Amino acid sequence: MWFIFFLSLFAYVHAKTVTYDFNVTEKWMAPDGFWRAVIAVNGQSPGPTIRARQGDTIVVNVFNGLTKDITLHFHGLQQRGTPSMDGVPYVTQYPIPYGQSFRYEFNTSEQYGTYWYHAHVSGVYADGLRGPMVIESKEHPFHYDKDETLMVYDWYHASSDALLTTLRSTGVFPNCIQSILFNGRGQYKEDNCSDVETAMMMGDFINGYDEMSFNTIATVTHVPDVAPYTVNANPGETVLLRFINAGALVDLDISIDQHSMKVVEADGLYLAHPQTVETLHLSVGQRYSVLVNVTQDAWIRATRLNTDEMMQQSIEGRAVLKYNASSSSSSSLPSSTRWENGTALDEKALSPMDSFNPPKSTRQLRFNLVNYKGNVWTINGKPYKDATVPSICKHQHTDTSYDIRYGDVVDLILQISPNATDTMAHPFHLHGHKFWVLGFGTDEYKASELNEINPPYRDSMYLPQSGWLALRFKADNPGTWLFHCHIEWHMDTGMAILFNEAFDKIHRPQFCNN
Repeated sequence: MWFIFFLSLFAYVHAKTVTYDFNVTEKWMAPDGFWRAVIAVNGQSPGPTIRARQGDTIVVNVFNGLTKDITLHFHGLQQRGTPSMDGVPYVTQYPIPYGQSFRYEFNTSEQYGTYWYHAHVSGVYADGLRGPMVIESKEHPFHYDKDETLMVYDWYHASSDALLTTLRSTGVFPNCIQSILFNGRGQYKEDNCSDVETAMMMGDFINGYDEMSFNTIATVTHVPDVAPYTVNANPGETVLLRFINAGALVDLDISIDQHSMKVVEADGLYLAHPQTVETLHLSVGQRYSVLVNVTQDAWIRATRLNTDEMMQQSIEGRAVLKYNASSSSSSSLPSSTRWENGTALDEKALSPMDSFNPPKSTRQLRFNLVNYKGNVWTINGKPYKDATVPSICKHQHTDTSYDIRYGDVVDLILQISPNATDTMAHPFHLHGHKFWVLGFGTDEYKASELNEINPPYRDSMYLPQSGWLALRFKADNPGTWLFHCHIEWHMDTGMAILFNEAFDKIHRPQFCNN
């Protein structure tokens, strides 16, 4: 007991304040060989890695050098006691205008693991305003020699403003991406939208976890000669790779040629039963950390995982895993080939290390997801719209807001409507909380299929194509929290709702008095 006390005291004494100054500007860049305006943090995209130790206080001073408003959201951070630091415009703050600054400050005592930050205004993060975030845990239950963060995401050559204008005016959805980047590097292929006949469907994962065939993925020939991102390792080393899907649209299949991956972390929590796999499904917003014993040079692959038969596109991004980086051949590219068959991650068996059964539900909310007019996505047929005053300051009573009492245990049952014109999958993220993933499927919701024994516990999860998803969270964090689809184009046109959680207990920020 005394040992635990002194260990906690030691951690407390050594906690510190970690400060980052972010200057957000527009910069002309060519991440995949195609030049365009990119929104950068301190001149780079992705932005600098925010790194701290569990228990530290993080301060991020953001200066807006753009001609448009911005905020910064720290994806997966629950912001307990600091709901005004969540970075959602007109929910937890006013957006930061051009030429102004905002100070984000929050503590990390209750969380560790892999996270990321991104803009939460319109499509700004799709233009480059995003970066990784790592909180080192007090305990290290497994050994590794080095760790590397791999932020992987879809990339467009058109700006988010142009894509959203086209979507809203014509209904043409920005389904076609130009490349998949690893830490801001990639290559694009001319006319890649014509490669639709061989795309791998998300249903292949849902319907069978054991084996995954990759024979149908087309080999892509890219246009510009851009050096791929490289992860260096020495003989005998075990590398921890932190994968983050920071995209605006695309779910990804992650694999490493001729290397198995031991999955040890999901959305910022260590797993009770790590899985050794050859491939894993990484939905938008999700994070996985994997241990890899490096044995040879290999391609790290991120392949588009299509979420609807009408939205197929065969496209792949690659990074290099370099074995014995100090050798004379360190500049050569791998000659490895992808797994033809691989064991896929079982997403229903991701119980956290400190697992416990969820409490019994006290309230159930059911949501149908529909899209109408071709350019508006909604929950229960009602598109979310920004307030004029931040919801944290003024209680919002709308048809897309829900009052939640402190202590409620809330089930969220999501179903893609049978009469929906769009049946594609949707990656959902809940601010201010983690949730238990009780179940999901590709048909109609069935309460008999719910798992209440050590289910996965995370902050981002996808609703399968034409299917259902059941989540549960405990309302123990007063705040105004957004729940939304993380496909940027869906959220921007209305696929979101707001939870006013224990509104009477929320600590109001000073700006509410101005």
